[in-house]
Amino acid sequence: MDDLIHLCIDTKIDQVACMVFPELNQQLIDNYCQEINSVTEYYRNVLNENTIYSSDEWTGERFKQDFLMTSVLAVRQGRQTEIWPNLKKTSGDLIVDCLMDMVESAKTTMSPDEIVSKGLVPKVIGVEAATEILHKYFPGKFVTRNEKLESGLAYFVFNGDKAKVAELNYADYIKQMDLLSDRLDEYIKKHNIHLAESCRFYVLEKLLSRAEEVLSTETSFS
Repeated sequence: MDDLIHLCIDTKIDQVACMVFPELNQQLIDNYCQEINSVTEYYRNVLNENTIYSSDEWTGERFKQDFLMTSVLAVRQGRQTEIWPNLKKTSGDLIVDCLMDMVESAKTTMSPDEIVSKGLVPKVIGVEAATEILHKYFPGKFVTRNEKLESGLAYFVFNGDKAKVAELNYADYIKQMDLLSDRLDEYIKKHNIHLAESCRFYVLEKLLSRAEEVLSTETSFS
């Protein structure tokens, strides 16, 4: 049964990856790895106890303006929603404390769902933003959870059933993304390309974020 599941997933990856990555080569993959490595370095420099608590470099207000509103996609894209007004009204120091608690908890054996819960700030930092931050801080351990990625995962693993993905807790969502990442890694290896372990989820997210777009004319995601 597992072999049949993998065969089905592999067939879909062959179909979609050639459209998302039409010129797949080592340079492209290396560029993606450089992208996420650069982002991770920045996130770790900012979300750092010495930077946040032991220096005057980042006040709570500056953190909202220069980090959340610019470097966290889920927050940046919320400009035309209630997120930005709520963010402006919420204490920056409170948000910093919650996100630092989440990041530090991620260094322990705490469950992924408990870790995410540490970073949630009502009407400001939701699951999408919290998991994006975790992914960019720990790119080889956590994955972003948003509507586009859930749709992609549903297509590849659950025959397009988004409800099944929505039912997954975050720990199980990571497991399914890890399974899919393994299959994508096999696809990339067939092209004699090396994909670093720390970049696997980032490249997978590149694939999933565009899967619905490239399949929209021929595959239903309903």
